[in-house]
Amino acid sequence: MAAALVGVTTAGPASADQGPDHRRTVDPVVSAVQGLDRSAEWRFVRQLTLRFPTYHPQGMARVGNRLFLSSVEVIEPPVRYPEPVDGYDRSPGKGVGHLSSSTCPATCCGR
Repeated sequence: MAAALVGVTTAGPASADQGPDHRRTVDPVVSAVQGLDRSAEWRFVRQLTLRFPTYHPQGMARVGNRLFLSSVEVIEPPVRYPEPVDGYDRSPGKGVGHLSSSTCPATCCGR
């Protein structure tokens, strides 16, 4: 399986410093994410080969030198209803959630 890395990078850690007037310092990554909408253009950065089952990935995050991948293994896919039932347009399906973690070599974390 492979995962594509896309998104915004920053040179330093997020800042939560509070000055004497208790205003938070705005992190550039937070500002960039808050500005995203459906018209945002994403740029492919690189592809990583993951040597384990990724199932249906939900999210990927890097913390220090570790990569975390959350995914869902679909056991029973949702089935669309002909008419909404209790506000839902499909059955919930069944699945198992997975959280995988791996040490990130220097070449995959942009160092």
